[in-house]
Amino acid sequence: MEKNKSEARARQILRLHLNALEEKPELGLLSVVLVGSLTTGSYTGDDGSDIDLIHILRDDAPEESRQQVLEAIARTEATTGRDIPISRCVYRYRDLFSPYPKGLAGQVVYKDYAELPIEIMRMKDSGQTVWGRDILDTIDYPSREDVLAGKEEERRWSEAIQEQTGFQPIAPEDLPMRLIVQSVLVRALLDYYFATGRSCSDKAAVAEKLGRDVPGYAFLPLVELCTRWRYRNPSFTSADGENVQRLWSAWLERRKGMALGDVPCD
Repeated sequence: MEKNKSEARARQILRLHLNALEEKPELGLLSVVLVGSLTTGSYTGDDGSDIDLIHILRDDAPEESRQQVLEAIARTEATTGRDIPISRCVYRYRDLFSPYPKGLAGQVVYKDYAELPIEIMRMKDSGQTVWGRDILDTIDYPSREDVLAGKEEERRWSEAIQEQTGFQPIAPEDLPMRLIVQSVLVRALLDYYFATGRSCSDKAAVAEKLGRDVPGYAFLPLVELCTRWRYRNPSFTSADGENVQRLWSAWLERRKGMALGDVPCD
């Protein structure tokens, strides 16, 4: 059965999920924040679309609260036919302040902690409190060092996944177009931050911002092509696809040996 991934369906699922949380005060939730494409107007409803929610627990919430929130997310997905996934980001309020928790990403269930500095950026950039207390003004942007440490946690998490599950990722040169586009746009967001010191959490806007604010950014044509594929697919031609593959190969080669915080500029 074809899944309904429209924006209207996404917002319907969001309402159902929040209503279900309202009936579970024992979870110890303080706040739920919506981030991502549903807050920036760039939701597409394609296979990569999801509902980016950040669930924040009270500091005194029971130890089992995190798992119970994850189970509540799973129930919402099951009761809505798994049309659109909901992100698994669950933190305690105290976790949102530097220094951030470290050493948890080696456990498979704690991938969201590896991504914490980036998730805080997303909350600060375009977050909308959709349930509970609005805590957005109480938290600060992470520092450059925080972001770099978070990315190192992500690397360790990825290694732990492979060791614990035997999962072998697709080689970068063999990625399908959707994953190439995702990789390029996610890294473009980081490049923008490292080049300017300013955060951009909107993949639909990052090409424009790089072109305006980062002179000589080496892979602007690739980011622009990936943006067109992701957000304006009808204008994307087979020749464009060939150019993405060519530029992706050059992108991989250029990145070899570069430190994470380095930005490729000509």
